[in-house]
Amino acid sequence: MFIGRTRQLQALNRMRDTDSFQMMVMLGWRGVGKTALLDKFSHDKHALYFTARQQATANNLRDFSAAVFAFFNLPNSTPSFASWQNALSFIAQRISNRDERFLLIFDEFPYAAMADTSHYYALFVKTDELAQQAREMKDSGLFTVVSARDMLER
Repeated sequence: MFIGRTRQLQALNRMRDTDSFQMMVMLGWRGVGKTALLDKFSHDKHALYFTARQQATANNLRDFSAAVFAFFNLPNSTPSFASWQNALSFIAQRISNRDERFLLIFDEFPYAAMADTSHYYALFVKTDELAQQAREMKDSGLFTVVSARDMLER
């Protein structure tokens, strides 16, 4: 059951419905419903949705690679990305000429960078590059949602 998140869903949908680049960082304590909100928001949308797990960074990168390849209908046998930067560059290249809105949801983001803080850097540098493209092109079609809890709980 999903109750009481009408305002948050409306805000996410408003951001998604704009034509410009958007990024939301969703922070909150464990168990407040960040993942449930993202699940509800994305259930009827074509989204690259990835939830990192408490595992080695290389394993999260492998799992993210599989999610990316599935989203873009590439063979399961496609080798994993060598780095987060490579993965995000691949996504940027793939969406650069899309007419439709691209929705990337990265849930439990800190787990993906537990042992490798370069992932934080890679995501935000790539997002900044995409935002710059959006300013130049007036529309990148990218909406990114990043969910995190560990930053608040440490």
